[in-house]
Amino acid sequence: LFAFRSVFFYIIYAYKFSSNSDVILFFCAPKKTKPHWKSIEMNTDSLVDIFANEGRNRMQLLLGTDETTELATSVMFNLTTQVCGNGGCVTWVRKAPLEALPLVPSWDPRPTVAVLRRIEYVYLDGRAELVRFLNAMHSLGDVVDCLVIDGLQAYCDKHQRASFAGLLATADDLANWIGDRRPAGRCPVVSPPPVIVSCSLPESQHPALRTVATIYTDHLIELKRIHNDNVEIHRNGKLCCSITVDSDKRIFQIQQAPTTTAHQFSHPINDPSTN
Repeated sequence: LFAFRSVFFYIIYAYKFSSNSDVILFFCAPKKTKPHWKSIEMNTDSLVDIFANEGRNRMQLLLGTDETTELATSVMFNLTTQVCGNGGCVTWVRKAPLEALPLVPSWDPRPTVAVLRRIEYVYLDGRAELVRFLNAMHSLGDVVDCLVIDGLQAYCDKHQRASFAGLLATADDLANWIGDRRPAGRCPVVSPPPVIVSCSLPESQHPALRTVATIYTDHLIELKRIHNDNVEIHRNGKLCCSITVDSDKRIFQIQQAPTTTAHQFSHPINDPSTN
């Protein structure tokens, strides 16, 4: 297992690859050149409302397709920087380093170097490595405030629900363990959950995955691309907002669904009142 810390600078940033070499590549830009940060225009409370943990020590799943992968990663990145901004620590698991800077919401200040240093990136090649890593976290002396698994599809058989369910069960168990132990001061009641998982699979497989997800999650967040640059975000089957991309492909605007209320946000999947 290899753990890496990645820090993005406005002028200089670095990636350390998880290959056998120890090469660190630095990319430099002139001082007056701004990095290619993309933005999301949205209500400040939108992500908090959608991903509010509401005091439960449960995992949340972002389910989408290949077309929404970048957006899912960016949403999770923004949530984790909020945790780190409160003094928390985040462990981010994925198969390979990020190929591009995540989308950054324009309403929120760009994360500082101090915040980004509190995100530890862990690159794991396969399912066996992921399971060993998740099980080993129980023996750690220090408890992370949030664990992100970015791209669960890379670790499971795309054609077996049992493979998907097994990883969700392991992640859910860890979510309860982390939630019981993480310091309350760094993660208030309304905060991102202990574990956030994203999964990008063909939409034809989503119905079967929804059935599995209801067992292990309080909230299933689905990202559905409607047309061109418009993505709808559904929480537990209910439309809560949509994201529209500006023509220049750099500005995103989140709009609340007209019929969405705070009460609708609060229903967990297994609540009979939502059936």
